Amino acid sequence: MKEELDEINGSRGRDPGRWVKAPADTFVCESKGVMLRDVVQLVLDGYEDLDATLRELGLDASPDDLDHCRQDMKDILDIFVPVVNAWQAGSQSCGCGGGCPGCSGGCCPE
Repeated sequence: MKEELDEINGSRGRDPGRWVKAPADTFVCESKGVMLRDVVQLVLDGYEDLDATLRELGLDASPDDLDHCRQDMKDILDIFVPVVNAWQAGSQSCGCGGGCPGCSGGCCPE
């Protein structure tokens, strides 16, 4: 597990797709203690804008040496915002927010 995290955290090259397979406890900005789960939770809470997300995490006034954190967060938002929006649009089209009692995977009548 440690080698996997080191590989993900250490690969600061331009591979935005690495975030798809990254464990939730992978650091996005280790010096600030921000993990992937923190950013994804904000997306689930409705944050879609990089500046607003940075502001919420307290990274908007961070020094330039945290540019990699900002770029990684942009990559994460680019991946997860469309996915979350699609999930939300799909559940709303059925007339509920999902997770209805007695449902097996959705609320749409078969």
